[in-house]
Amino acid sequence: MVESVLIDSATYRIEWTDEPIHVDGRVCRGDVDYNRARIRLSSREDILGEGQKVPVLMHEVVHAMLYERGRCKDAEDEDLVDALAAGFVNLVRQNPGLVQYIQARDDPEAAHDIDRIAQGLARMMSEAANNYDFAEKGE
Repeated sequence: MVESVLIDSATYRIEWTDEPIHVDGRVCRGDVDYNRARIRLSSREDILGEGQKVPVLMHEVVHAMLYERGRCKDAEDEDLVDALAAGFVNLVRQNPGLVQYIQARDDPEAAHDIDRIAQGLARMMSEAANNYDFAEKGE
């Protein structure tokens, strides 16, 4: 099980808890505390089933990614976070070679390509956030 995730320069601890996670008066499957750099996920099967663990973890990671990138308003947009999280999970599951390629930092030639890919992913994420239809959301 993953114990932490490095998002830019912030290391977010990942904690699993049997205690209910309350956000705005409702029970949630997970939450993120930016000030403590902590992601909490429910370990209760009645709240978070086995098949939901990865999508919910990625959902909370995307909240943190947007926040750490200075996209605080976007980090609070649940629809945007859901879409990006589902996209990242599918991208990794459907393209396992991409993850291996990105992690190949020991190869100087691959490192140059990795930087280019990382910049492209950051640009893609930024464009997705910029192109998000806030008018449709009533904002």
